[in-house]
Amino acid sequence: MTTTILVTGASAGIGKATALYLVQNGYNVYGAARRLKKMQDLKTHSVNPA
Repeated sequence: MTTTILVTGASAGIGKATALYLVQNGYNVYGAARRLKKMQDLKTHSVNPA
């Protein structure tokens, strides 16, 4: 069973780094942010938009 995590502020900075770190360590990650255009690159890393 995979743990699912919601990361807020995933478009930049600590939120983005956290989302990438969690995906790389096997978590199912949903990213939320006000600036959705800045989150496009996270889709290639399997971060789901929330």
